[in-house]
Amino acid sequence: MFENFSINKHKYLKYSKSGSMHQLKEIIELSRNPLDIQYAEKYNKISDVFENIFIKRQLQFPKQLIENLISKSKPIILSIKKYHDRERPHIAAKQFGLKLQYHKMHSAMTPSFPSGHSAQAQLIANVLSDKFPIHSSEFYQAAQNISNSRLIARVHYKSDSDAGLKLGNELYEHYKMLKN
Repeated sequence: MFENFSINKHKYLKYSKSGSMHQLKEIIELSRNPLDIQYAEKYNKISDVFENIFIKRQLQFPKQLIENLISKSKPIILSIKKYHDRERPHIAAKQFGLKLQYHKMHSAMTPSFPSGHSAQAQLIANVLSDKFPIHSSEFYQAAQNISNSRLIARVHYKSDSDAGLKLGNELYEHYKMLKN
């Protein structure tokens, strides 16, 4: 599905350098978000978030499609994360003598940049919007909620989430091109 997706241009994406004033600014902005563990957990399982929309609308959930999108996009996302190897905000905060409270999540054990949850949620919202256009606003709101939940948990910088959403759109364009 994503075997021929090139990560080359994602190697040149920019974010604040470790120890920079811009990174400190991102950490401070993140610390201003109220830490909401319940919200973070509600949107942690991507598939469940989208499945709940289908349950609410009494529609058949395309579980296999969603599982495939998640599993097949994961290696792409992980390769970009490993390339950049950006530390999570709570780790970077220590460099500045700050303690950033965050929600420790099993899904936040990889490098920070880009947000995989944001990428996969955006990819899924795009694909589902093609199949069920009447519900597209709900799908995109779910993707935004998933992306925001990573900020509310303080496990990602805003720049991680923004890059993840962009990556999700690019993965979708690749997927769409293969389907046509």
